[in-house]
Amino acid sequence: IENKVGLNGTLNQISYSTFVKNRYWKYESDTNRTDTATLIINRKSDLFGGGSLFYQTKDRSIFSQLNFEVGFKDTRKFEFISDFKYLKFSYLDLKNNPYLRQLSFDENHGKWSNNFDSYVVKEIKIEPYYNGKNIRLKAFFNSWNYSNFIYYRSIDFKPYQDSIRRNGYAMGADVQYFWKKRWIFGQFAQYNAVKDIPFLAVPEFYTHTNIQYSMKIKKLPSLKILLGTDIFYTGKFKPLAYRSDIQQFVVDGIYEQKDFLMLDAFANFRYKTVSVSVKANNLLQGLIGSPLMMPVLDYHSKKRKFEIGVRWSFFR
Repeated sequence: IENKVGLNGTLNQISYSTFVKNRYWKYESDTNRTDTATLIINRKSDLFGGGSLFYQTKDRSIFSQLNFEVGFKDTRKFEFISDFKYLKFSYLDLKNNPYLRQLSFDENHGKWSNNFDSYVVKEIKIEPYYNGKNIRLKAFFNSWNYSNFIYYRSIDFKPYQDSIRRNGYAMGADVQYFWKKRWIFGQFAQYNAVKDIPFLAVPEFYTHTNIQYSMKIKKLPSLKILLGTDIFYTGKFKPLAYRSDIQQFVVDGIYEQKDFLMLDAFANFRYKTVSVSVKANNLLQGLIGSPLMMPVLDYHSKKRKFEIGVRWSFFR
């Protein structure tokens, strides 16, 4: 149950809001899986206060936003976002007291596991960008710090609080180029420095290439054709495992997913109100690198297959 009361308003280019809210939880869990009649009643009540400030210039080229929330039980959230037309900046400071429920191993009976310290996340992101007539450019740098993070281990399938302060960063770029109103070339690339953070199952390198070509036939002006391809490259990483008996993702830390390259091709034909699309997924399966990718252990990505779709709109 959550109750919230607040006030908001606008003054010229400034919008503001403030609120107070109460969150109440009640959960029943079994003391013994063989004695389902005996229950433990768990209750938790949290009180929060917070608000936001938003400023935007009249031409909407520059804006800044501040969001904050403070709990009376070692909890806080402070978020600042600002866009200076060609540069976007954001900062996040989060501290949260966990409220966890753990499931037993043999049957889905709930048990409480809440003897943890508050975890802290701090993150800074910088994004310079440029939007021109025929080109869009964006770069980004993201740095973060995790303290007292909680994750599940594959050793005993129980929640575990990390005692090490983890630091990481990511950087990359995204480019889109439009040529002669027919071609679109897109390239995205990202590097993640997360080797020493076991609970972040993300690849060190990731790229996405997109090429599209649109065309028309003079004798059939109502026919529009779009051809394209997507190429994805995923570097090595150690995926999380999923335990259905406890309904949680757990850190495996043993299996390493190899480099993976996937190529999709698609075509779309639209004539008046009828659209026909054809797509081929993972055309390079088994030819280059790992045949399939497992974003989660024992759960594979799409195999090579072909898809076709037809859409007919009754009204234009």
